[in-house]
Amino acid sequence: MEQRISFGNYRFDTDSGRLWSGAEEVRITPKASAVLRMLVMQAGEPVAKEELFAAIWKDTAVSDDALTSCIQELRRAFDDDAKQPRYIETRHRRGYRFVAALSANSETPAQPAVAASTSPDMDSIAVLPFMDMSPERNQDYLCEGLAEELINALTRVDGLRVASRTASFQFRNAGEDIRAVGQHLGVATILEGSVRKVDDRLRVTVQLIEVANGYHRWSQRFDRKLDDVLAIQDDVAESIAISLRGSVLSPGKKPSDIRPRTIGGAYECYLRGRQYLHLMNESDLATGAEMFEKALNLDPGYGPAWACLAAVHATLYEWFGAKAEELAKADRASYRALELAPGLLSLTRLVGLSYRC
Repeated sequence: MEQRISFGNYRFDTDSGRLWSGAEEVRITPKASAVLRMLVMQAGEPVAKEELFAAIWKDTAVSDDALTSCIQELRRAFDDDAKQPRYIETRHRRGYRFVAALSANSETPAQPAVAASTSPDMDSIAVLPFMDMSPERNQDYLCEGLAEELINALTRVDGLRVASRTASFQFRNAGEDIRAVGQHLGVATILEGSVRKVDDRLRVTVQLIEVANGYHRWSQRFDRKLDDVLAIQDDVAESIAISLRGSVLSPGKKPSDIRPRTIGGAYECYLRGRQYLHLMNESDLATGAEMFEKALNLDPGYGPAWACLAAVHATLYEWFGAKAEELAKADRASYRALELAPGLLSLTRLVGLSYRC
């Protein structure tokens, strides 16, 4: 039996995820419906962004803007205003809160969480942040960036389940028991590795480990220049696809097919900027914007840096005051990114878009 919650002129069925305005159904995507369900089940209380990601995108690698896109979709459905919300309020640095009053008979107990599978299939993987083996131990941005790029690449392998960045990056420290990590994440294989950078030379070592027994399934070392980092990502993604799926990556699915090549210095600034995208406070986002701008000073035609710059300004607009200046900057940067690398992001509207950087 469906559980119905009413607010204003709307009715939401929590079991089916369907939304009505009066007698007319309002069409919303399944992800937006899942976000709405969590918000109304905790109406009046802030729901942290991390809680939403853990519940709705548990086994999927997405950027923070996937949630922003869902919130904007719901606001369009409710004809809501971010500055003067009647339904969904942005709690800066915390999350979102459902502020509309629910009908007196609409209280519904929260549903129990679904337990993770205890016997994951072999076609599932988590990518852990790489260890920094450089002499100065100052390459965290590169270690995280490589791992995150590989997560994005592996999500394009047909039939392969990939743990999200939010889930797998909990395990940053060396010495974690791989079998315990794999069981926690519900995956059968773990990819871990290390990075050693000296001047413009990179040594990347990676190993694919079976969670069930802790044995290495595959390992390899790559010695390249920083400018060739996309080739390393291609080789690693290809090797994993062959090892787990028995097939090579199809055309258009390699990192180098998606991500334009750039000079090493611009790529370093780009990766440094990406470190700040997930911190979600105003000063860190501003620092991230500075790093993307440095990357663009070195390579004005680097589309990914423009895409991430757009994401920064869109997030600043959404979470920190809804300033028209931030929206205009997001608009300009996103269109420049589309001109340079149209495969990097898809825009459905100028506000609340799903930037992928």
